[in-house]
Amino acid sequence: MTVTVVGAGGHVGLPFSLVVAEAGHFTYGYDINEHIVDVLNNGIVPYIEHGAEELLRKNLSINRIRFTTDPEFIKFSDTVAIMLGTPVDAENNPRLDDLFDFVDNTLIPNMKKHQLIVLRSTVSPGTTEVLRNHIQKKHGWTEGLDYFLVFCPERVVQGKSIVETTKLPQIVGAFNDFSFKAAKDFFRSFITNEIFQ
Repeated sequence: MTVTVVGAGGHVGLPFSLVVAEAGHFTYGYDINEHIVDVLNNGIVPYIEHGAEELLRKNLSINRIRFTTDPEFIKFSDTVAIMLGTPVDAENNPRLDDLFDFVDNTLIPNMKKHQLIVLRSTVSPGTTEVLRNHIQKKHGWTEGLDYFLVFCPERVVQGKSIVETTKLPQIVGAFNDFSFKAAKDFFRSFITNEIFQ
Protein backbone atom coordinates (compact mmCIF):
# COMPACT_ATOMS: atom_id res chain seq x y z
CA MET A 1 0.00 0.00 0.00
CA THR A 2 1.14 3.55 -0.69
CA VAL A 3 0.32 6.20 1.91
CA THR A 4 0.62 9.98 1.99
CA VAL A 5 0.80 11.58 5.42
CA VAL A 6 -0.18 15.26 5.29
CA GLY A 7 1.65 17.34 7.88
CA ALA A 8 4.44 14.77 8.07
CA GLY A 9 6.96 17.22 9.46
CA GLY A 10 5.03 17.81 12.67
CA HIS A 11 5.24 16.23 16.12
CA VAL A 12 2.27 13.97 15.31
CA GLY A 13 2.74 13.49 11.58
CA LEU A 14 6.38 12.37 11.61
CA PRO A 15 6.01 9.52 14.13
CA PHE A 16 2.89 8.33 12.32
CA SER A 17 4.75 8.42 8.99
CA LEU A 18 7.57 6.34 10.45
CA VAL A 19 5.20 3.78 11.96
CA VAL A 20 3.39 3.44 8.62
CA ALA A 21 6.67 3.03 6.72
CA GLU A 22 7.99 0.53 9.25
CA ALA A 23 4.82 -1.52 8.70
CA GLY A 24 5.88 -1.97 5.07
CA HIS A 25 3.87 0.74 3.34
CA PHE A 26 5.62 3.06 0.90
CA THR A 27 5.15 6.44 2.53
CA TYR A 28 5.16 9.98 1.17
CA GLY A 29 5.53 12.53 3.94
CA TYR A 30 3.92 15.71 2.60
CA ASP A 31 4.64 19.03 4.29
CA ILE A 32 4.70 22.64 3.06
CA ASN A 33 7.78 23.45 5.17
CA GLU A 34 10.70 23.05 2.74
CA HIS A 35 13.32 23.25 5.47
CA ILE A 36 11.73 20.44 7.50
CA VAL A 37 11.38 18.31 4.36
CA ASP A 38 15.09 18.76 3.55
CA VAL A 39 16.14 17.99 7.12
CA LEU A 40 14.05 14.81 7.24
CA ASN A 41 15.27 13.60 3.85
CA ASN A 42 18.78 13.92 5.29
CA GLY A 43 17.89 11.58 8.15
CA ILE A 44 17.69 14.20 10.90
CA VAL A 45 14.79 14.36 13.36
CA PRO A 46 14.35 18.04 14.39
CA TYR A 47 12.87 17.31 17.84
CA ILE A 48 12.90 14.64 20.53
CA GLU A 49 10.92 11.51 19.62
CA HIS A 50 12.08 8.21 21.07
CA GLY A 51 13.14 5.81 18.32
CA ALA A 52 12.41 8.21 15.47
CA GLU A 53 15.90 8.77 14.12
CA GLU A 54 16.65 5.04 13.82
CA LEU A 55 13.39 4.39 11.96
CA LEU A 56 13.87 7.45 9.77
CA ARG A 57 17.35 6.44 8.64
CA LYS A 58 16.36 2.81 8.16
CA ASN A 59 13.31 3.58 5.99
CA LEU A 60 15.15 6.27 4.01
CA SER A 61 17.96 3.81 3.27
CA ILE A 62 15.55 1.25 1.79
CA ASN A 63 13.55 3.94 -0.08
CA ARG A 64 10.37 3.19 1.83
CA ILE A 65 9.79 6.79 2.91
CA ARG A 66 10.26 10.10 1.15
CA PHE A 67 9.41 13.62 2.30
CA THR A 68 8.12 16.12 -0.22
CA THR A 69 6.47 19.49 -0.71
CA ASP A 70 4.80 18.22 -3.89
CA PRO A 71 1.11 17.37 -3.31
CA GLU A 72 0.88 15.45 -6.58
CA PHE A 73 2.10 12.35 -4.74
CA ILE A 74 -1.40 12.15 -3.26
CA LYS A 75 -2.47 10.83 -6.70
CA PHE A 76 -0.28 7.76 -6.24
CA SER A 77 -1.55 6.88 -2.77
CA ASP A 78 -4.11 4.35 -1.62
CA THR A 79 -4.48 6.14 1.73
CA VAL A 80 -4.15 9.81 2.69
CA ALA A 81 -3.79 10.59 6.42
CA ILE A 82 -4.45 14.25 7.23
CA MET A 83 -2.65 15.55 10.32
CA LEU A 84 -2.88 19.31 10.05
CA GLY A 85 -2.67 21.53 13.10
CA THR A 86 -5.93 23.12 14.20
CA PRO A 87 -5.37 26.46 15.97
CA VAL A 88 -8.16 27.95 18.08
CA ASP A 89 -9.89 31.30 17.91
CA ALA A 90 -10.43 33.81 20.74
CA GLU A 91 -13.21 31.61 22.18
CA ASN A 92 -11.02 28.45 21.98
CA ASN A 93 -13.03 27.02 19.10
CA PRO A 94 -10.94 25.12 16.52
CA ARG A 95 -10.24 27.15 13.37
CA LEU A 96 -10.72 24.91 10.35
CA ASP A 97 -9.63 27.38 7.64
CA ASP A 98 -6.35 25.56 7.01
CA LEU A 99 -8.09 22.20 6.77
CA PHE A 100 -10.62 23.38 4.19
CA ASP A 101 -7.99 25.33 2.25
CA PHE A 102 -6.03 22.09 2.04
CA VAL A 103 -9.10 20.12 0.97
CA ASP A 104 -10.08 22.63 -1.75
CA ASN A 105 -6.65 23.48 -3.13
CA THR A 106 -4.62 20.33 -2.56
CA LEU A 107 -6.64 17.23 -1.71
CA ILE A 108 -9.55 17.45 -4.17
CA PRO A 109 -7.37 18.29 -7.22
CA ASN A 110 -5.21 15.23 -6.45
CA MET A 111 -7.74 12.68 -5.19
CA LYS A 112 -8.34 9.43 -7.01
CA LYS A 113 -11.21 6.98 -6.85
CA HIS A 114 -11.37 4.50 -3.97
CA GLN A 115 -8.84 6.28 -1.77
CA LEU A 116 -9.09 6.03 1.99
CA ILE A 117 -8.99 9.52 3.54
CA VAL A 118 -8.12 9.43 7.25
CA LEU A 119 -8.75 12.62 9.21
CA ARG A 120 -6.50 12.66 12.31
CA SER A 121 -6.49 16.39 13.01
CA THR A 122 -8.08 17.60 16.25
CA VAL A 123 -11.44 18.90 15.07
CA SER A 124 -14.83 19.71 16.56
CA PRO A 125 -17.74 17.23 16.40
CA GLY A 126 -19.45 17.18 13.02
CA THR A 127 -16.37 18.24 11.03
CA THR A 128 -16.07 14.92 9.20
CA GLU A 129 -19.68 15.21 8.03
CA VAL A 130 -19.09 18.78 6.84
CA LEU A 131 -15.98 17.56 5.03
CA ARG A 132 -17.92 14.72 3.38
CA ASN A 133 -20.64 17.11 2.19
CA HIS A 134 -17.99 19.55 0.96
CA ILE A 135 -16.27 16.87 -1.15
CA GLN A 136 -19.64 15.75 -2.53
CA LYS A 137 -20.46 19.32 -3.55
CA LYS A 138 -17.03 20.15 -5.01
CA HIS A 139 -16.16 16.77 -6.50
CA GLY A 140 -19.50 15.03 -6.97
CA TRP A 141 -18.11 11.95 -5.25
CA THR A 142 -20.15 9.76 -2.93
CA GLU A 143 -18.43 8.72 0.28
CA GLY A 144 -18.43 4.94 0.76
CA LEU A 145 -18.61 4.38 -2.99
CA ASP A 146 -16.16 6.66 -4.79
CA TYR A 147 -13.83 7.09 -1.80
CA PHE A 148 -13.75 6.31 1.94
CA LEU A 149 -13.62 8.96 4.68
CA VAL A 150 -13.02 8.23 8.37
CA PHE A 151 -12.15 10.17 11.50
CA CYS A 152 -9.44 8.46 13.56
CA PRO A 153 -8.32 10.64 16.47
CA GLU A 154 -4.76 10.38 17.70
CA ARG A 155 -4.18 10.21 21.44
CA VAL A 156 -0.43 10.00 21.76
CA VAL A 157 2.09 11.82 23.95
CA GLN A 158 4.88 13.71 22.17
CA GLY A 159 8.16 11.92 22.56
CA LYS A 160 6.43 8.54 22.92
CA SER A 161 4.27 8.67 19.80
CA ILE A 162 5.93 5.81 17.91
CA VAL A 163 5.33 3.29 20.69
CA GLU A 164 1.88 4.57 21.58
CA THR A 165 0.64 4.65 17.97
CA THR A 166 1.20 0.90 17.70
CA LYS A 167 -0.03 -0.08 21.17
CA LEU A 168 -3.05 2.11 21.98
CA PRO A 169 -6.54 1.10 20.81
CA GLN A 170 -7.73 2.99 17.72
CA ILE A 171 -11.18 4.52 17.42
CA VAL A 172 -12.56 4.78 13.87
CA GLY A 173 -15.51 7.05 13.12
CA ALA A 174 -17.01 5.86 9.84
CA PHE A 175 -20.21 6.59 7.93
CA ASN A 176 -20.60 3.00 6.73
CA ASP A 177 -19.16 -0.51 6.95
CA PHE A 178 -17.16 -0.11 3.71
CA SER A 179 -15.20 2.83 5.09
CA PHE A 180 -14.74 1.16 8.46
CA LYS A 181 -13.33 -1.97 6.82
CA ALA A 182 -10.91 0.08 4.70
CA ALA A 183 -9.67 1.91 7.80
CA LYS A 184 -9.51 -1.25 9.91
CA ASP A 185 -7.43 -3.04 7.27
CA PHE A 186 -5.04 -0.09 7.18
CA PHE A 187 -4.62 0.30 10.94
CA ARG A 188 -4.45 -3.45 11.53
CA SER A 189 -1.14 -3.47 9.63
CA PHE A 190 0.58 -1.65 12.51
CA ILE A 191 -1.71 -1.55 15.58
CA THR A 192 -1.52 -4.49 17.97
CA ASN A 193 -4.50 -3.39 20.11
CA GLU A 194 -8.23 -3.20 19.39
CA ILE A 195 -9.83 -1.10 16.64
CA PHE A 196 -13.28 0.20 17.53
CA GLN A 197 -16.04 1.73 15.42
